[in-house]
Amino acid sequence: MRGLLNFGVKKILDRNYRKLEYALQNPHERQEYWFKYITDSARSTVFGKKYHFKTLKSPHDFSSRMPVNEYESLRPHIEDMMKGKPDILWRGVVNWFSKSSGTTGGRSKYIPVPKENLKRCHNKGSTDVLSFLYHHNPNIDIFKRKNLIMGGNLEKYPHSRQTRIGDISAVMLYHMPFLARIVFTPDIPTALLEDWE
Repeated sequence: MRGLLNFGVKKILDRNYRKLEYALQNPHERQEYWFKYITDSARSTVFGKKYHFKTLKSPHDFSSRMPVNEYESLRPHIEDMMKGKPDILWRGVVNWFSKSSGTTGGRSKYIPVPKENLKRCHNKGSTDVLSFLYHHNPNIDIFKRKNLIMGGNLEKYPHSRQTRIGDISAVMLYHMPFLARIVFTPDIPTALLEDWE
């Protein structure tokens, strides 16, 4: 059964690798696409309205209009997002936040992780890494056997029942696609337990 799964995954990853090759050969096209996608997606947010994302036409417009922001200047916006307020730095409500460890200011930093970001960045990035791995190591068979995962920590935010905070590894584990879950051990609820060792 797992041999068949590994074969199927190889085919999917091979198709994905061809898309990656195209992106590597056409980087400006992909960067323009993502610039437009991100600025269009954020145009109706508090941040997008403040910096007039609706009128952005180029990366040059963006860089000349947008100041460099340090985390502390964004903290009030992020705290509003953590309380469930929509359309602040990203469209909609963001329920997931990655918590930094070891910060210079002494206070933890929380990085918003919208569902879109999980799908199009973190999960996609994992798929891309596997695509490169399988392409350059054709005899690999990760999906033929069980693989150990190390958990992280998730916690509820006290000011909003829907908001979850954790290290990025825990957030990614919680949202791991089903196909990957069947080849990892322990199961996700166990991996995410506090002090599970």
